[in-house]
Amino acid sequence: MTESRENLLGGRYRINQILATRNFFTTYLVQDTFENDSLCIVKKLAPNISQRQVVKRLLQREADILQILQQQDQIPGYLNYFDSGDECCLVEEYIRGKSLDKLLDRKWSKPEVVIFLRQLLAVLDFIHKQRIIHRDINPSNIIKRDKDEKYVLIDFGAVKQLDSDYSFSQHLPPQTVIGTPGYAPPEQMSGRGTFHSDIYGLGMTAIHLLTGIDPRDIKRDERGELVDMNHRSIWTKELKIEKDDWLARILTRMVYSRPEQRYPTVEDVIKNLNKTQISAPDTLPPRYTQLNIHVSSFIQRFASSKYIFLALATVTSVLLAVEFIFHPFLRPWYYFQQGISYLDKRDPEAALSQFDELIKLQRNSVQGWKGRGDALFIQGGRDRSALAAYDTALKNQPNNQKILINRGKILYRLGEHREALSTYEKVLTLNPNESEAWSGKGLAHLGLRQFQDASNSFEKLKQLKPDQPRIWQEIGYAVEASQGRDFAKPYFQEALSGYKDNLSSNKKNPTIWNDKGSVLLKLERYDEALKCYEEALKIDKNSYEALVGKGNVLNLQKKYLEALSAYDQAAKVRPDDYQIWLNRGILLTQALGRNDEALNSLDTAIKLRPNNFDAWLYKGLVLFSTNKFQEALVALDKAKEINPQNPDVWGMRSEVLKALNRNEEARISLEESKKLTGTPTPQPKAQ
Repeated sequence: MTESRENLLGGRYRINQILATRNFFTTYLVQDTFENDSLCIVKKLAPNISQRQVVKRLLQREADILQILQQQDQIPGYLNYFDSGDECCLVEEYIRGKSLDKLLDRKWSKPEVVIFLRQLLAVLDFIHKQRIIHRDINPSNIIKRDKDEKYVLIDFGAVKQLDSDYSFSQHLPPQTVIGTPGYAPPEQMSGRGTFHSDIYGLGMTAIHLLTGIDPRDIKRDERGELVDMNHRSIWTKELKIEKDDWLARILTRMVYSRPEQRYPTVEDVIKNLNKTQISAPDTLPPRYTQLNIHVSSFIQRFASSKYIFLALATVTSVLLAVEFIFHPFLRPWYYFQQGISYLDKRDPEAALSQFDELIKLQRNSVQGWKGRGDALFIQGGRDRSALAAYDTALKNQPNNQKILINRGKILYRLGEHREALSTYEKVLTLNPNESEAWSGKGLAHLGLRQFQDASNSFEKLKQLKPDQPRIWQEIGYAVEASQGRDFAKPYFQEALSGYKDNLSSNKKNPTIWNDKGSVLLKLERYDEALKCYEEALKIDKNSYEALVGKGNVLNLQKKYLEALSAYDQAAKVRPDDYQIWLNRGILLTQALGRNDEALNSLDTAIKLRPNNFDAWLYKGLVLFSTNKFQEALVALDKAKEINPQNPDVWGMRSEVLKALNRNEEARISLEESKKLTGTPTPQPKAQ
């Protein structure tokens, strides 16, 4: 039976449940019958209220504000607004998740609160730059979204837009209080809300999450310190936060009663927060670069004795010449030591040949298969083969911790986070204090978006290895991937400090110079980064990492021909790593306009990594720019198949389809791009 449109809001929206009824509005969870019954939120003006026209204008105002704020994906999307006389409704995106007032059953950890603060500060910074004040920041108006665990700010019904012709407050019905007691500062409760008011609300929300104390039970003592109803400081040793802790100082300043004592702007809070040292990321560092490559302590001790080595060199060479040919036990040892030597020199191709010779002689050699896996790992682009080598080694030594750790690193790089987690957990059952396993476990949890578990792993890692700069560097990559470079800077600063200390005692290690250069690059200190890569190349002229890093810096400095030269040298050192061919291809097309060469470079990257999204996307761009539209569409369709959630590929695909006069398909592709970027599709208002 066809559903009667009379039973639907606006002839379109089927009510599922009432979510809230307060003040002048009822909020419903509904199904949109025009869009395959997709869920959305309808905020409906209550009937028969006094001053209905005034409140109706407030709802229209909220709709207008939501449309202004659509570029921020942590604000609900605007869908529709209609006024049919009896029904006046705002329709917005339904955010699946839990509001924070439902997550107050426990005290949040310090890392969790820092992540929360960083995300909400970014949202507030965006809002304030639009000259908009939210005026009701509290746990019930923030949702932790299920799909990505990001925090979404909702309910813009109390917003105030500065420099507007329409004054929100003066048109409110009498005795209407804006804000939530405990979270709203004194000036807002008296009708004078400012940007400082949102800073106060966010600070009180963070304090509630961290301490478990309702803001209505918090006051200041005569010294200006925050205390509970029993006059005890809210910052306790139990929380591992005392009054002089950096986070306590930031939150205390955010919630002063007088606005002029708070931070002047949200940007000032962010800058202060970025100066701190914190211990947990949000998500996903991109890679590991270090391997467990083991050289026996006997060999190391022997090599360190210069005079013994010189005395035995002649005898050894004679014995090797005879025994290598005739003795079946000496050759495997020789191949193993040669392979290790080549790995130390960062020559994975030569190392691979040695380990393969060892495996020919001893098919079940654990050292041979592990060495083969290490060489393939370092080469790049051959991760599946490296994983197969490690798995073969583990058949004979299933509890070899070094192999298990390297296996976990490969799995992480392949994006197989659950299997990586299982591997690291096995290591920790063998050795609960293995720091690399804790690091890997934390990263795997991040890949699975299990943030509290990741935080716990990193806290354990910090106890075991408090002075490891690589840990902070990788956490920095994680935060950058999820929250942007500004939020990641404190981690990179911490890593930089560690690398400076390392170099003070070990200036001949190219890896440390490369890592320091990478951190400086992230901090946008390009001249210093370039000097680090040059120092690494003085020590090892074939350092792949230094050549790639040098090319990246020169590219950012717009020294494109010099950057290309560095990339070309890197490609000679490691021709089987897809990343260098991808970097080279992008540079050739975007900076130099040498599209034929760019296409060849991108094709090489695709050959080495057939399912790399970026390589297919840029190939499509090159083909489009050379008017090869049909080939461009094939490349972009492949990119879309690999990552259908990327809006850029849908947008570029729309342009190609228009060039092919396939206009309806182009329109659909463009709509999908807008949907993924959060750009609302204009919808007519009901008349």
